[in-house]
Amino acid sequence: MSPMRGLWRATIWAKGAIPVEEWKYRSLKRVWLPIVDLLFILGGLSAVRFGVPAINNFFPDDVVNLWGYTLAAVAVVCLVGVAFVRLWWLEAAAKCVLLGLMAMYIVALLTLTRAGESNRGFVFVIATIAIIILMVRLSIIGSEWSERRARKRPGVVG
Repeated sequence: MSPMRGLWRATIWAKGAIPVEEWKYRSLKRVWLPIVDLLFILGGLSAVRFGVPAINNFFPDDVVNLWGYTLAAVAVVCLVGVAFVRLWWLEAAAKCVLLGLMAMYIVALLTLTRAGESNRGFVFVIATIAIIILMVRLSIIGSEWSERRARKRPGVVG
């Protein structure tokens, strides 16, 4: 078997990577989660290139660039964790960091709106949807981890 074939067999897209009983998550894991991570990567790179108005109001450009690069890099780690089934723990850790970065953005949006500087309501809602998607994924990872632990315990059938 070639190294590339072995690498492919370790991905979420390989035949049998998703257990039959998890068929309902197939398109989520193979299509939607990678797309979400790619969009976070693009968002981070966009933040570096064009700035993030809400964060620019509080921090200098260098900090905003660092935030954008960090967002993109963490999203790459998330994508690796999504793509390689056995790296679920890496995805979970990176998703937590991503959650923190997005929470920082939401706090900036809320602070500006409450200060009366501008209404960032629409962007706040979209950013909140992104956070909900991250939390749903973390919930799924947690459930899967719990199921794996239960199967390893002696006397547990499943």
